[in-house]
Amino acid sequence: MLLTSDPANVRHIMSTNFSNYPKGPEWKKQFEFFGDSVFTFDFEEWKHHRKVIRSYTSHRSFQQFAGKIVRDCIEIELSSVLDHVSNQQIVVDLEGLLRRYIYYFACCISTGYKPKFVGLAFSEDKFLKATDDACDAITARYLAPESIWKLQRWFGLGKEKRLSEARKTIDKIIDDYMSMKQEEMSKGEIRNDEEDFSALKGYTTGNEIFEQAGHKVIRDSTMSLIFAIEDTTSSSLSRFFWIFAKNPKVETKIRQELEKIRPVTEARESSSFFSEEEVSKMVYLQAALLETLRLFPPASMLSKTAVEPDTLPSGHHISQNTMVVISAYAMGRVRTIWGQDCLEFKPERWIMEDGRIRHEPPHKFSAFGSGPRICPGKDVGLTLLKTFAATIIYNYHVQVVEDRVGAPKNNFMLHLDHGLMVRLNKRWTKCFYHLKINSVAKTKFIVVKEWKPYKVKPRSLQTGIKMVTGLVAVFEDEP
Repeated sequence: MLLTSDPANVRHIMSTNFSNYPKGPEWKKQFEFFGDSVFTFDFEEWKHHRKVIRSYTSHRSFQQFAGKIVRDCIEIELSSVLDHVSNQQIVVDLEGLLRRYIYYFACCISTGYKPKFVGLAFSEDKFLKATDDACDAITARYLAPESIWKLQRWFGLGKEKRLSEARKTIDKIIDDYMSMKQEEMSKGEIRNDEEDFSALKGYTTGNEIFEQAGHKVIRDSTMSLIFAIEDTTSSSLSRFFWIFAKNPKVETKIRQELEKIRPVTEARESSSFFSEEEVSKMVYLQAALLETLRLFPPASMLSKTAVEPDTLPSGHHISQNTMVVISAYAMGRVRTIWGQDCLEFKPERWIMEDGRIRHEPPHKFSAFGSGPRICPGKDVGLTLLKTFAATIIYNYHVQVVEDRVGAPKNNFMLHLDHGLMVRLNKRWTKCFYHLKINSVAKTKFIVVKEWKPYKVKPRSLQTGIKMVTGLVAVFEDEP
């Protein structure tokens, strides 16, 4: 095995000599949980499935369908929960909350159906629990000798037992969605593309993108698509808010950008949703998210297996069947790639002098993969990250209440080990004041600059301070 973080080696393996470095049989054994899908396929099978996914995510109907779902997810579902959490001053695991609602988006896109967990009940979701158990077991396989994990699988012990149970759980969930789709077909109730342009519908009915497929391929492909959207997006977004809370200067710059796009005079009592057109203008927010992905790529490593002997640009000789591991996590921390300040969180490194986003080559910044295997949903993922982040930052102050070290879980997806416990406070509030003309009471929406613990009762609202359930809100402008 050879471990590398050299951009020249990455370009050689992922692009120049791509055909010599498939994922290989070892990868397929370790990741058999994902079945027959783009995660495990190589060569012609992989090319076919990648072509389908690329055609699907670039289709105009997909863009419209995804836009509708993300709006419903944030504006209808998530916002009501965030308002409740803010109003009741509940300390909540923001990572867990984000995972649930990104899963909501992923499930709707993949199956055409809403998951059943939405609401204020923070009970554990079966699908998310199953994927967590699967990631733990896959990581253990990666680190342990094959004989060890195969013995555990044979006797049904430890992580291998949980992996088997996780696959059964997810198969049952996807099978239920497939049955619902089949029932729609039998009753002639298939929805039009505006209401349902899901991958499951495409695989089940067939269209210009999807060919009708067998039960196992549909089930594995649907499950893999949900995982690809949910796990990578939620991991990145959670880590972003963890860093965001530690960098007040970055927070200020992001808010200034958002308020330039959506002036505070347009703020309403309910949460504001940013359109795709508005999101496309968020340069500094995108830079902050890219900087998060540089330091904490959701998939920290990937491996390839050499079909034929080869020599890397670094001079290392690779024998046949040698596994080469590329560390995206290490690449983001190499001084020769990113400079002496590579360990600093610095969104400005992603912005050019003309104000546009700097595009780094994927063999240098490989959070989305590189070469032919670069993520086909990269643009969709970035838009989703920006939309969720912008909505929360624009409408709430995020205060981390349990400042742990932010260590990642011990698996190949870099979720936070202990979640992200936060308190959310609304940025918009009503202030009642009296105009001097005729002393008529009016209501005005104003910006809360910060929330401080309540100690002394203010004498008058004319001071610009208002009591709110044990906290005082300091306004940017006096009423």
